[in-house]
Amino acid sequence: MAEASSWPVWAVPQGAMEHWLADYARELGEFTFTPGMLFGSLETWWGPCSARHTPHEGVDFYTYRNVAGAQCTLQPGMPVRSVLGGTVVAVFMDFIGSTVAICHPDVTQDGRTLHTVFGHVTPEVAAGQAVVAGQRSATVAPSSRRAPAHLHLTACWLPTGVRDFAFGWGALAGPPALLADPMPIAERQILQRPPFDPDPRVGPGRARPQTGSTAPRAPPATADPTAQTDPTDSPPAQGTTQGTGGTTQ
Repeated sequence: MAEASSWPVWAVPQGAMEHWLADYARELGEFTFTPGMLFGSLETWWGPCSARHTPHEGVDFYTYRNVAGAQCTLQPGMPVRSVLGGTVVAVFMDFIGSTVAICHPDVTQDGRTLHTVFGHVTPEVAAGQAVVAGQRSATVAPSSRRAPAHLHLTACWLPTGVRDFAFGWGALAGPPALLADPMPIAERQILQRPPFDPDPRVGPGRARPQTGSTAPRAPPATADPTAQTDPTDSPPAQGTTQGTGGTTQ
């Protein structure tokens, strides 16, 4: 499948995502991915895999192999934890649930500050609230008519101190935001088609057997979080933004 290759992307600090993924690996098991779930993908991964309005701004987490080896899917109500410490700067609606944007003021580069953005969640924090790394900040939102319940994660760099950024998926896809692949060094094997049929009739938390092998285990958190790596999301949705970003339609 085609991937976006012309975006101005920056790196995510080495070690940031590995810690977060390693924590999930201990709790759930191994996440598995298809091309439509990955950063820059031009198609969706659910249903008929239709074209996205814009290239995918991040990574979708949906399927995983649990510690017992069973194939599973993320379910509504599963906890979503902050990647790094920071401050919630916006909470707004998206096409499945809500989106939570967190600024990480201790992670800066060339006049920009790292932000992480969780999509399709039920928030448990509010704009202006401080969070610490690993804190439960939301839960996975219920499925919508358009897509099954899943977690979207975007990483982006915004000018340090920006106060008038109108948070929304359309705004995150262009200047002054600079997107980054949230998982540039996570081990993963990409299938050519979705490994599971996200048909709810299969049963809660379970998925149809996959036709190929995927086992991208979260790597151990041994990297220096201040180092940089080479860089490699959710269809845009509209809603009301609360926090430093003001309001967007």
